[in-house]
Amino acid sequence: MKQNKIFTMVMAIITVCFLIATGLSIYSLYREEQKNQEEMARVLAGRIHDSIKSELTKPIMVGRAMANDNLLQEVLHSEDQRSEAENIRLMQDQLYLLKCRLGYNTAFLVSDKSRRYYTYKGFNKYVDIKNDEHDIWYKLFVEGGKSYDLDVDIDEVHGRRWTVFLNTRIEDKNGVYLGACGVGVNMDHLQEVFENYEKEYGIKINMINPEGLVQIDTNTVNIENAYLKDAPIGRKDSQEYVYRLEGMTGYTITKYVEDLGWYLVVKKNSDWGIAAVSSLLLLNTVAYFVVLGVLLLIVRDILQNEERKIRKTALTDRLTGLPSRNFLNLHLGSSNSVFDKNIHPMVGVFDIDNFKNVNDTFGHIEGDEILKKVSDLSREVIGLQGDIVRWGGDEFVILFHCGLEEAMNLSEKLRSMVESETKVTLSLGLCTVKEQEVFKSALYRADQALYYVKEHGRNGVKLFEEDAE
Repeated sequence: MKQNKIFTMVMAIITVCFLIATGLSIYSLYREEQKNQEEMARVLAGRIHDSIKSELTKPIMVGRAMANDNLLQEVLHSEDQRSEAENIRLMQDQLYLLKCRLGYNTAFLVSDKSRRYYTYKGFNKYVDIKNDEHDIWYKLFVEGGKSYDLDVDIDEVHGRRWTVFLNTRIEDKNGVYLGACGVGVNMDHLQEVFENYEKEYGIKINMINPEGLVQIDTNTVNIENAYLKDAPIGRKDSQEYVYRLEGMTGYTITKYVEDLGWYLVVKKNSDWGIAAVSSLLLLNTVAYFVVLGVLLLIVRDILQNEERKIRKTALTDRLTGLPSRNFLNLHLGSSNSVFDKNIHPMVGVFDIDNFKNVNDTFGHIEGDEILKKVSDLSREVIGLQGDIVRWGGDEFVILFHCGLEEAMNLSEKLRSMVESETKVTLSLGLCTVKEQEVFKSALYRADQALYYVKEHGRNGVKLFEEDAE
């Protein structure tokens, strides 16, 4: 008993001394780190600022050169004096020359007079700001009155890839507005630049607009979707970096990039302390923590088991028991990931017709029961021929493992069983997955087929029209 007390006392003294020594070491390292961190952060942010400015300044200069080209202005002035074919040929030649000389595939010009949208391939479309949501950028650009601006958007001409468009205003010497021109920088390239910095320095980089909306991010899901409203943003007329300490040794630093009209945001999490403490403990307590190491392994196993449980819960819809949207994101990587046609040759989207009326009439509890019943029926009908995911609300996605004919039969069977065994009906849209198609594209076409069913009375199954040809 006495030996146990002495052993316990000695262990306590050793432990206290170890903790004091380790604490002092960590504090000294922490103070030293804080002295140098802000300066290092400014240097790093400056390098990133110069890199992104270099990537986007050249396209701005190209756009200005195009807008000031006298020949191009003359072509636009006299556009109505030539045939459409001749105008297309002239514009195509100019943009093709730019492509060959500078390597910009996404080079474009919009004539304000004719509203024709030209690329190096020739005539692409008519800009229709009233009926085409993709063309609203042109209205905003004209009304904004800026000589140029940046616009992050999907490039409909080149594979629907995220692109930073450098829109430039074309005016003649009298200030008469003639149209817009410019080039586009592929988001993939800018993301690669950011990713190299992020991996090398353990940071997170964003470009945001003055409202905080993310314009450039290595995570494509965040582009034009996420907001960084807590970033320490300085004045637009200031050339200074705005630095803010985050946690023990993390930070956020921002700078307004005047030429772009965006803010650069560089963020580093407080991860230094973990690495430093781990090193000190390893060097000073190898022998002492043999037993503790065993305990840590046990704790680790417990935490891993808990993490697996949490992960499973996060990937499963609690109400229906089906895989959730999070599961689909994990399975695919992102909505821009290429779909494997050999595994999922067909995609289906269905939802419950007038489900809001069901909730309003019978209550949300009854609505939940209907959702569970529809989910059970979908599992029963689809079985091993597909993966069913609850996309959100009353909307579900089916990733079929079978071909067109069987997928249509299963879909019709599901529709029929829901109609006969529940109080509701459902509408279902299908599409055939193309070679090297991204998930977002396939889902869009299945949605279009679903909308067709909705517009033609609901309670039906429809294959995307082009797939049926």
